Amino acid sequence: MEDNQEDVNTYFHIIPAAKNGDIYIQAESYPLKVVDTACHGGSYTFNSETYTNVGNSVAVVMIYINSNLHDYVWVDNKYGTSFLIQESEYASGDIIKVNVMFFWVDSPVRDFTLWAYANQALDVLDSNGNSN
Repeated sequence: MEDNQEDVNTYFHIIPAAKNGDIYIQAESYPLKVVDTACHGGSYTFNSETYTNVGNSVAVVMIYINSNLHDYVWVDNKYGTSFLIQESEYASGDIIKVNVMFFWVDSPVRDFTLWAYANQALDVLDSNGNSN
């Protein structure tokens, strides 16, 4: 699932059809140094607070299982973020919601990819119920 827009705050859903192995989720954009450093730098605002002199994009990713916060990370987007949902932590039909926020900080490259790896086929659905 890819997105290409201004700062991002969006949700994706994964609904496993079976309890069948661990699920790995990763959100990533371009790693640091792939985009020339002359293209980096700037600021972003979150919860009415402005952060300045930021060198690269900032990612916030939160994982919910049936509306309960499972895990989250707030990081400089240097390499991407990875999460593990163990088989013992979900059931068939559970709704796994992934909240992805990227603050692009004037980066010319404004897209990201959300991956889900598992033993079973999984659809990653956007907030409109679409997958790609």
